[in-house]
Amino acid sequence: MKENISASGVIHLGMSDHSLVCAVRKFVNCKYKPTVREVRDYKHFNAECFLWDSNKMPWHVINQYGNPN
Repeated sequence: MKENISASGVIHLGMSDHSLVCAVRKFVNCKYKPTVREVRDYKHFNAECFLWDSNKMPWHVINQYGNPN
């Protein structure tokens, strides 16, 4: 429900054409330690398209960065 969300947004990730969608949910009287879950949906994953996209990336740009993060 919308009233359970305290913040939301989209984080644009540099070299990728994909963006990270995030939301922060409100909790009332939380008795448990919060957990973080990373979820990926591979229902419509196309391996051929992924490989084609990977081959078209300008991988030489990576050498410009000293920090892997």
